[in-house]
Amino acid sequence: MALRYRSPPTSPTRPPAVTGITNGRRRPLVLSSWLLGLLLSVTTVAQPAGDQRSMLRSIEDAEALLQERERSTNPLDLALIEPLRSLAELHLSAGRLNTAESLLNRQLEIQRVNGGLHSAAQIPVLESLIRIQIARRDWEGARDSISNLVWIHTRTDDINAGEQLAGMQRARAWLMLLLQRDATDREARHLLMYRKVSEQMQRLTEERFDENDMRQLPYLFEASRADLAIALTIMQNPLTGQALLERMEGIRSRPIRPGYTITSVAELEAAYGSKVDTVAERSFRRYMRDHSSMLDRMREIAEANDDAEAHAMLTVYRGDATLMRQQYEHRTGRLAGPQRGRGSLGTAVTHYRDAFEQLRALGHDNQSLMERFGCPSLLPMDTLFLKLQDYPVCARNEEGDPQLATDAPLLGSKLPGFSYELPMLPGERQSDIATGTFAVDIGHNGQIANSDVVEAFPEEAAHRAEIRRLMANLQFRPALEPDGGATRTENLLMVMQLEADN
Repeated sequence: MALRYRSPPTSPTRPPAVTGITNGRRRPLVLSSWLLGLLLSVTTVAQPAGDQRSMLRSIEDAEALLQERERSTNPLDLALIEPLRSLAELHLSAGRLNTAESLLNRQLEIQRVNGGLHSAAQIPVLESLIRIQIARRDWEGARDSISNLVWIHTRTDDINAGEQLAGMQRARAWLMLLLQRDATDREARHLLMYRKVSEQMQRLTEERFDENDMRQLPYLFEASRADLAIALTIMQNPLTGQALLERMEGIRSRPIRPGYTITSVAELEAAYGSKVDTVAERSFRRYMRDHSSMLDRMREIAEANDDAEAHAMLTVYRGDATLMRQQYEHRTGRLAGPQRGRGSLGTAVTHYRDAFEQLRALGHDNQSLMERFGCPSLLPMDTLFLKLQDYPVCARNEEGDPQLATDAPLLGSKLPGFSYELPMLPGERQSDIATGTFAVDIGHNGQIANSDVVEAFPEEAAHRAEIRRLMANLQFRPALEPDGGATRTENLLMVMQLEADN
């Protein structure tokens, strides 16, 4: 299942300015010009007969050129790459995806034979192949192609650091898409590969830039989100969390011998595996600590560059990390109150208070602060904002009720808060959609305290149960006050769209 929430059509538009890079937000899959041409051309409206005849002639000419080149050389000669590429583009423009995919695979074979299994020349061909497979919902094929792409990126030396960072960022976005849409038993694999690519990006960033270069910050932010994704999955998704812990902690469940006495926590974990709460909680705290440490490193870079505003904004993110660590920890032995976390901001309030004091020292008044932080925000934030003026202004409808912003990220049931975008071919029908407008109350701790249905969606128990489960997992930064404390928000409008996986 996947969950999209958007604000109602009456919401004001958020300012377009952003600072930093996004994790799959809006454009997680950057289409090449020729594939974009494909998506624009494959429509339900028939092309004019003259255009169709022209396209067919172009395909025939390209095929003739390829055949002529094949007669004068061997089947694996690099001279075939260019005619194969041109013919693949034409078949894509004509909507012949199967033929185009075959031509791309031929290019890959030639590149591997001539340049080796990890040659950088394969990267653009693989990316084109991945986009076709994702658009067709061929998750198995996309899984293999993305794995191959990541393998090449971690081994090749034939590409400059800037291009490699951009390519690995696209790979991360595709891995997040696979996490949300591929088979459940593959989730742990995709998350670990997502983290592997993030770590490689961090190493490239540190090699490319000086120690305190501000240009590192967007990449370090993305790297920190990999640890966050692992931590949140451990606490929210028991099955995938179990698989992650078994791989990362090296613990496997095994039967207990008759008469065997358990005398320590280590023996308990060895016997029962990662189902033991202490293992999950310890790993959760470890990865949240790594996430927070990266944010602290980013603050050090901002401080070294005398960028007080960037330091203050990063302090807000540091408060978010502390809040999530506190609120996703399970509460045991309680019959009332939230099932996870605590009932207040806890120590996160110190970070929010420090950030506000720093921003006020730079000339920002309380009104400017409350315009942006006086309403709830879904955590984790998927965009890095280093200037207060770039941070989204609180959205309200015509009646003045707060609501989630128009371009709030797409949520997946497997990892709420990490956005992804599923490309669709023109004319393709979206299936099994249930929508509903909710009015929710956000408590002082950022959890949903109450919810009411404003507009009903189809009365299907499965959809209702899934939405309720997702809402219980959501974590917000609550509306803040000028002193950094939290205030309760009532009637926050949230439009949610639930769609079935393909």
